[in-house]
Amino acid sequence: MVYTLRTADNMIETHSVALTKQGKMMDTLVSSEKYLNTFQKLIGGLGNKMHELFNYFVASTSIYEFINILRQGVNIVKEFDTALVEMRKVSDESVSTLKSF
Repeated sequence: MVYTLRTADNMIETHSVALTKQGKMMDTLVSSEKYLNTFQKLIGGLGNKMHELFNYFVASTSIYEFINILRQGVNIVKEFDTALVEMRKVSDESVSTLKSF
């Protein structure tokens, strides 16, 4: 048989009662947890969901920031290449001389 009781210090205890081979009753504590009323459960659940949402936003923002840094790097390389090509068009210097410029 299993029963549940609420103690004076707001704990919910689940006990199991069984008969031994000698015919004695044996009471065993199965679990013990802090009692929460419905409002406390709601607030706790809401807090957990807000924490999960915050973690999601931080992770997605970090990923997008990394992607933007990569895009900026590619754009810088493209601009440098375009500038080098333009300098080659208007100058009769060699490519190695222009790169060292």
